[in-house]
Amino acid sequence: MQQKKQILLTLAATVILVGLSWLAGASRPKVAWASVAVASCEIPAGGSLTAGDIALIRMPVESVQPDWFSDPDSAVGLFSPTGLVAGEILHARRLSDQPEGIQYPGPGPGRRLMTLRLDRASANGYWLAAGCRVDLHLVPRGAADQPVQVLKNITVLRVLDGATQSGLAVVAGPQSKDLLLCLDLSVKEAALLAFADIHYSIRLAVVNE
Repeated sequence: MQQKKQILLTLAATVILVGLSWLAGASRPKVAWASVAVASCEIPAGGSLTAGDIALIRMPVESVQPDWFSDPDSAVGLFSPTGLVAGEILHARRLSDQPEGIQYPGPGPGRRLMTLRLDRASANGYWLAAGCRVDLHLVPRGAADQPVQVLKNITVLRVLDGATQSGLAVVAGPQSKDLLLCLDLSVKEAALLAFADIHYSIRLAVVNE
């Protein structure tokens, strides 16, 4: 008789514990999941995404950003101006429907691209490369009474030395006959530099601070 009571008490305790566990689980909010598109492999800068370059992962809905891609098909054919690493979430601001060369680093309202040709003596020890900041000294031709104008802290976006075929930035080497510098300018700076190319000699000083 005593043994039967113990069995019944054990069964009752088990039922109570199972019920409490079920109630605790039922009261816990359920996690909603969503699919997010990621790069399945490394995509080089300027590369176009194919279906094989895209994979799906699952994430909690509350973690998903509105400009992340959830449909792989909507990302196929888009270009990556700056490149992607494997596993990187596909972000609308990181992809473009235009091929490489249309977008450039640091675009913004009022910014302009201008290409300037310089001889290799302006390479400043051949350390001049994309990412350098430079001052452009505009020296009047044949007019000693006119002041030298200076465009300060200009960013060099690309350096082309004639040896490049893909448009990638390179360090200017001694074999270069001349340099093409792609500069990031304001509208006012671009207008002044366009005028200066005719009426001024342009000297370049790399910012070394």
